[in-house]
Amino acid sequence: MTLSTGLRTQLETAGDKALQIGLLVLGLCVFFGFWFHQAFMQAYLQSYIIWIGLSGGSLAFLMIHHLAGGGWGFVSRRIFEAAAKTFPLMALLILPIVLFLPTLYEWSRPEAVAASPLLQHKSIYLSGRAFDTRLLIYFAVWITLSTLLCKWSQQQDETGDPMINKKLRVLSGAGLVLYALTVTLASWDWTMSLSPEWFSSMWGPLFFVGQGLSTLCFTIFLLGWLAKRKPMADIITPRHFHDLGNLTFAFVILWTYMTFAQFLIIWSGNLPEEITWYLDRSTPGWQLVAVILTLFHFVLPFLLLLSRYAKLKAEFLTRVVVFIFAMRLVDMLWVVAPTFTEGFRITPFDLLLPVGMGGVWLWAFLRQLTRRPLIALHDPRFTDTLPSFSPGVQQHG
Repeated sequence: MTLSTGLRTQLETAGDKALQIGLLVLGLCVFFGFWFHQAFMQAYLQSYIIWIGLSGGSLAFLMIHHLAGGGWGFVSRRIFEAAAKTFPLMALLILPIVLFLPTLYEWSRPEAVAASPLLQHKSIYLSGRAFDTRLLIYFAVWITLSTLLCKWSQQQDETGDPMINKKLRVLSGAGLVLYALTVTLASWDWTMSLSPEWFSSMWGPLFFVGQGLSTLCFTIFLLGWLAKRKPMADIITPRHFHDLGNLTFAFVILWTYMTFAQFLIIWSGNLPEEITWYLDRSTPGWQLVAVILTLFHFVLPFLLLLSRYAKLKAEFLTRVVVFIFAMRLVDMLWVVAPTFTEGFRITPFDLLLPVGMGGVWLWAFLRQLTRRPLIALHDPRFTDTLPSFSPGVQQHG
């Protein structure tokens, strides 16, 4: 289903405005970052992880859709494809982190390595050259997967070849394994190695569950906007929101379970090399942030998403996911910032850089979204799902 001229214009206009705001905010942050370099880089890393999480989570959900199908995936597929194609932009935006590794990572400072037997022991893995090499591998895998999936999807739109579905499924099966492996390693490189003496076997799964939750929030919000406009108003039904709401509910519970399990195991073990990570986040101020995450990243979303009726109401569900996405920003602040401060501190960079980087990301995303029909063409599985979205279900909305 192609975009109407009016909808395309609205999306392109929104992308242009997002880019203008993003570049303005980024420019201001870069300017003041010369005087507050560490605070800038800390906030830059937090923002980067949030926005590349939408690219990575979309790639994962795109592959899950090709393997499992489902009506929720057909209305979201173009969103996932457009977001997955932002990896080249994110490869460019990671350059400041690569150039200023010593500002963020203790293991990249020769004097710190010389003074620490532990860092010397880990120096084969934790070194600038190894970091850069792994980074090239991550982006090579992600860009290759997203390029092939989108290329074959476009071929399906143009030719209707039924064999393309098989190619998409085969690549998605192998791709999900590669995704899980590369995202786990990236999570160690980008966040866990901020405290090189600390480790957690739960960190990788927790990282990509967070990516999935952020992606679901973004997808539901955009579908809620599209559902009010032609031609998507004729396709998107309350049942789609119900399915996506159930997925969001599951990911909220999964994130909470993994977060608590990690805390419980480490705290009960009471080992100095592990427990210090939580001690840094138990100081006044950060304790309050932990309470906020408990109440508003889990308890409130859990209660709101319990109701089937609430998940059928697009307007209500979009408000809930906006709130959850805000908590994802708070969660990343809680993960990264205490590494760099002895006490509680929030800077203007923590608030502005997510907006600036998000504006640039949204521009790249909307630019990709407007290039293709909003619904996949010639996919035989799509017509098989239509009867499940019956008028009887729509009346619940």
